[in-house]
Amino acid sequence: MDIIKNNWRWGLVVLALAALAALSNWLQQSAEQAAPARASSERHDPDFYLKDFTLTTMDKTGAPRNRLESPYMVHYTDDDTSEVTTPRMQVFRKDAPPWHIDAGSGVILSEGKTVLLRDGVVISRNNPQNGQHTTLRTPDLTVTPDSESAETASPVNFTDSAGNVVDAVGMRANFRDERLELLSQVRGKYVSTKN
Repeated sequence: MDIIKNNWRWGLVVLALAALAALSNWLQQSAEQAAPARASSERHDPDFYLKDFTLTTMDKTGAPRNRLESPYMVHYTDDDTSEVTTPRMQVFRKDAPPWHIDAGSGVILSEGKTVLLRDGVVISRNNPQNGQHTTLRTPDLTVTPDSESAETASPVNFTDSAGNVVDAVGMRANFRDERLELLSQVRGKYVSTKN
């Protein structure tokens, strides 16, 4: 009777250990299958980077339309964005000097249709023929290269070589049409050219 009792207890222990091993194995497999799905959706890892690159887009005639230069760019595959350091953009015009846009950093959104510039954006144009220059400063700027336009909701400071100064909040610029729209709180100082 004692032998049957001991065998029965031993059988229960073995059965419990087998059940525990099966449960442990199932939990491990479930965790391994869930981990890659979770990691791929939560991770923001780069898949490539570029150093000292220049990207130039052309118009239908083959003339440069705009150019983006940066000493460093890193691309992220999960959202198809690229981060650039100290980007410099140029927007070319056929019959006028190009516009230059410099920033501390930037993000190129998916497919390159939008560029978000930040950390002190400076938009400038120098005309070597008459010596005039124009400078706009803003903390951030959203540029749409295809439409050659840019906008910001942040404060904007405009200065030119004549000494004119304009401050505003918010701006829309169209480089193709040479149009600048200041959106609110516009105030300025205009220097008369009359003697």
